[in-house]
Amino acid sequence: MSEQSHKDKLAEILAAGMNRRSFMKLMGSGAGLAAGSAIMGGSLVQSAMAAAPKRGGTIKLAWVDAVDTLDPHFTASLGSVKIINNVFNGLLKVAYDGKKVSFVPDLAETWEMPDDKTHVFKLRKGVKFHNGDPCDATAVKWSLERVKDPAVGSPHAWKFETLAGIDIVDESTIRMRFSKPYAFLPVALTGSTGRAGTIVSKRAVEQHGKAFGRNPVGTGPFKFAGWRENESITLERNPDYFEPGLPYLDGVQILLIKEPTAAVAAMMSGQVDGMSLSPFQLIPQLKANRNLKVYGEVEGNYSFVGMNNRRAPFDDPMMRKAVAAAIDRNTIVKQGYFGEAIPAYSCISPPMTGFYDKNIGKSGRGQRFDLKKAMEYRKQSKYQAEDNPV
Repeated sequence: MSEQSHKDKLAEILAAGMNRRSFMKLMGSGAGLAAGSAIMGGSLVQSAMAAAPKRGGTIKLAWVDAVDTLDPHFTASLGSVKIINNVFNGLLKVAYDGKKVSFVPDLAETWEMPDDKTHVFKLRKGVKFHNGDPCDATAVKWSLERVKDPAVGSPHAWKFETLAGIDIVDESTIRMRFSKPYAFLPVALTGSTGRAGTIVSKRAVEQHGKAFGRNPVGTGPFKFAGWRENESITLERNPDYFEPGLPYLDGVQILLIKEPTAAVAAMMSGQVDGMSLSPFQLIPQLKANRNLKVYGEVEGNYSFVGMNNRRAPFDDPMMRKAVAAAIDRNTIVKQGYFGEAIPAYSCISPPMTGFYDKNIGKSGRGQRFDLKKAMEYRKQSKYQAEDNPV
């Protein structure tokens, strides 16, 4: 099921800043807190888009997502990624215009491919890390090689498995050479989903070691200001951010609230301006509050049943097909996701417009609920009930 949720673009909205009320309204434009249904106070989208930005103010957010580390090369949590997007930049970033997902330069100013295995990035000049160090070709090369280095042990190292080398062409240009064409690279180089291409400060990493994830230093619109364990994370405005005039906000206070009902209560009482996500079963309660607005739309995430195809009985493809055909996706959407999802017939989600087949649900392709076929596949399996009950 592709969850009804926000595109992962809190960074851009926080960078745009505005006062708290305008921020919450602007969330309705479709760029907001990701991975679930984001909840925030505010009014209609139309009035949000008409509101003039106002400089200053601090936004207070209830953060239900888990935050493991703010080191982008080690995090596995979307809750961390949404914060990281405000502290760091990638070579590229994800852009979504409401119709199509694309990858565009971020720290890179231009991106060229002289051949299908070579990528040349011209970097923005004058960009500095929050500690004042220059974010130049040397810094970018070091950061990318940190991810690949086996001694570092980044879980994202596989994304650079075919990286043959990085050349410094000049102080603002790098060349990445791969052993073969690499279609996944645009994703890998983003500062959100990819994480491998998020650029970190060498000096800060060497200074803090394994504690860098609690003392992150990047180039983003906000600087890390503090982390009170199990309580809050604080960000403050980066006055030297490379996008002119941004961010507008002075700061962001993120309250780490593990219990969703407590976060919802804070929203209902007006103690916070927004929350990172909400369990589906609580969304009707939030929608019933006339002072709140729930925004969400189909995203790239999906839920699935994973089967170990190296062990019986799922080493038999007919058994796997039987299970796939026996899953009633509509019932799961209704009862498990409270209607806040759509049935998925493959792992390709609607925002992936270049690959998504909008007619897949009717074309016979992909996976779908069909008990008759499920039983047929089961009979064709080499594992029968009396031999290997499942």
